[in-house]
Amino acid sequence: MGRLDNRSPPPGYICHRCKVPGHFIQHCPTNGDTRYDVRRMKPPTGIPKSMLMATPDGSYALPSGAGAVLKPNEAAFEREIEGLPTTRSLSDLPPELRCPLCKEVMKDAVLTSKCCFKSFCDKCIRDYIINKSMCVCGATSILADDLLPNRTLRETISRILEAPPTSSTENAGSMVQVQGMYISYIRLSASIRIGN
Repeated sequence: MGRLDNRSPPPGYICHRCKVPGHFIQHCPTNGDTRYDVRRMKPPTGIPKSMLMATPDGSYALPSGAGAVLKPNEAAFEREIEGLPTTRSLSDLPPELRCPLCKEVMKDAVLTSKCCFKSFCDKCIRDYIINKSMCVCGATSILADDLLPNRTLRETISRILEAPPTSSTENAGSMVQVQGMYISYIRLSASIRIGN
């Protein structure tokens, strides 16, 4: 038990919660009543008054005693987000990076290893093989377990999507880079076909 449990407050002590004398704040009959919650507001030290906006539920105390919050600075926010790269549009990607089944950019690209050596979304081709008991190319001796992760294609798609969009003057250089990644993907696919 604490030291204040059985003691009465000294003369002149006023409860800081309800502003009534005769008890400590720990024993205040208004505990649990949100109307008596003591809101602590910080002084706006170092914040210019021009950047504060008066509001009843503010976290800063104005000299008048009213609450305030920081004004949103839209101009600075706009300047900051102008410099941020936006996401690359999926329509900018080459059609070879799209799944032949769903026509979307391949997600978790896999390669059929027993027949046509084409790449698909893992879920698309897996569902197709399980439902139809055959590959898109018509081969019937293929199982979903025969699919291989196409790591090169996954990395290529990931790199292209994560790269910041370029201006038209830089676009030619980035297109060469994308084509180079795609050519390395084609060479890898061809070497897998030759190896099997």
